[in-house]
Amino acid sequence: FFMILTAPTVRIPLLLRFFVPDRTHLLNNRQIRCVLFAALFEPGGCADLQKPPVTEAPSDVPLGTPRGLLLHELEVAPSATLIPLLQLTQAMPELGACDFDGVAVDAFLFVLRLSILVQSFLL
Repeated sequence: FFMILTAPTVRIPLLLRFFVPDRTHLLNNRQIRCVLFAALFEPGGCADLQKPPVTEAPSDVPLGTPRGLLLHELEVAPSATLIPLLQLTQAMPELGACDFDGVAVDAFLFVLRLSILVQSFLL
C-alpha cells in the first residue's frame, strides 16, 4: 500500500484499484482514509503554463502539473481513475448494511464524499 504512494504519476489510479473489489473494509480505518484523501486531492508540484513542456526535466526542477494531480489524471486517462472509483462506490452497499452508528458508516460516508468531490472536478 505505501509503495504506491511513492509513484506520483500513477498513484491515484493504483490507490483506487487497491481498495476494490476485496479491500473496501480497510476504509474503516481513519488513517487510511486520510492517506487516500490526501493522495487524491493534494495539489502536487505546479508547472508553469507559460513555458512549453520540456522533454527532459533538469534535476533541480520538480516535476508538476498545471492544475493538480487529480485533474491531470482525469484529463489524461479518465477511465483509469473513474472505473475504480465507480467500483468502490458500487461496493458501498456491503459497507452500508449496518446500523446508523455502525463501524462502516464512516467508510460509507467517506466514499460518498470522495465521489461528490471527484464529480465536482468533472463538471
